[in-house]
Amino acid sequence: MDSLFSVETTIEKRDYRKCMYSYAFILTKFKLYLIIAPILASVVINYILETDSIKYFIFNVIVVFILIVIAVSLKLEYQINRLIKTDKFWNATRKLDFYKDYLIKSISVIEGYSKIKYEQYYKVIEMKEYFLCFYNIQLVLIIRKKDMESETCDKLRDIFKEEMGKKYRKINI
Repeated sequence: MDSLFSVETTIEKRDYRKCMYSYAFILTKFKLYLIIAPILASVVINYILETDSIKYFIFNVIVVFILIVIAVSLKLEYQINRLIKTDKFWNATRKLDFYKDYLIKSISVIEGYSKIKYEQYYKVIEMKEYFLCFYNIQLVLIIRKKDMESETCDKLRDIFKEEMGKKYRKINI
């Protein structure tokens, strides 16, 4: 059976970094904690210091917010750098052959391929520059849109909408 279309893509460090930060700060429920945690921490700090100053409360919210963002960013950078050091497939060409019910992924530096049915994906998120196809909460296939013609991108979007249903989501970031 012939594929509907094929895409050859290469993932660079910049792509992975951008996807990780987008997912961590925008696509998860973490943004809710990013708002609630500094407020709760400031309430506790004001209670411990026995002050009811609004200026001090707002200052604490801002400081705790900044500390959380720095801590999460450092953790993300650690994970990204660890992955970059251990992954031998950076800049390797990935060939993706799309069929009606599944896709076949092969990587230029290894022999063999992976066949994945669309229904097996945890979820698919479309961003301005990427399609993120999640195998599970931590493992993702990144497909760069700049490696596709616009009609191919439209076909892929249609496949994901049809096959994924509610597991497909488009966001404008």
